Amino acid sequence: WVVTMPFSKHWFALAIGSIFVISSVVSAQTLSGRPALQGYDPVSFYQRGGPAQGIAKYEAVWNGRLWYFTNLVNQVRFQSAPAEFAPQFMGYCPVEFAAGRRIPGQPKVFEIYEDKLYVFSDRSALLLWQRGRSVMQSRAYNRWLKQESDSP
Repeated sequence: WVVTMPFSKHWFALAIGSIFVISSVVSAQTLSGRPALQGYDPVSFYQRGGPAQGIAKYEAVWNGRLWYFTNLVNQVRFQSAPAEFAPQFMGYCPVEFAAGRRIPGQPKVFEIYEDKLYVFSDRSALLLWQRGRSVMQSRAYNRWLKQESDSP
């Protein structure tokens, strides 16, 4: 991209700054300032040491949600393939979701199953999931697909 008109550097910086402020305001309104996964870094679930709290310095917006990361490397990894790292059902507990309830999962109660992250409302939900994974997974995915097809 080449600017052929004689714009000053100051005008260009002001324009870029305005775009940043406008996009920040839109993001804040859309996201209500609450990060997904209670601010935990979704990439960290797949790393040694497990889930780690992200920081606002490293953030990204994906799928209408704000995501925090522990470092720039994790932020870039997520941005290059967000669906690989984001929790299934956008962080709702799959057991609750299978039963028709939208209860957010707790980041400290999770399982990586078939390379996908699932977060659960509590330890008992995780145990129910582990006992009947295929049935619960099928129910939750069917509800998810129905919800996706019902939305405008």
